[in-house]
Amino acid sequence: EASVVELRIYDENGKNVYTDPTFDLLKAGNHVRTLSVSYLPQGQYYIELRNSNETSVKKFTILKW
Repeated sequence: EASVVELRIYDENGKNVYTDPTFDLLKAGNHVRTLSVSYLPQGQYYIELRNSNETSVKKFTILKW
């Protein structure tokens, strides 16, 4: 069953720093999306994936050398 999928990235303070503008209608299964986060400063972030049935949030870190 297909569902609209929303992708957002939040900084460690909960501020939305990225919202995927496509809001794709995707069939159930595994999907890959490549995002450039080079414009974001080093730090902790949260990526949120949401569809009509569930929401998943994962923490990630950006390190710059």
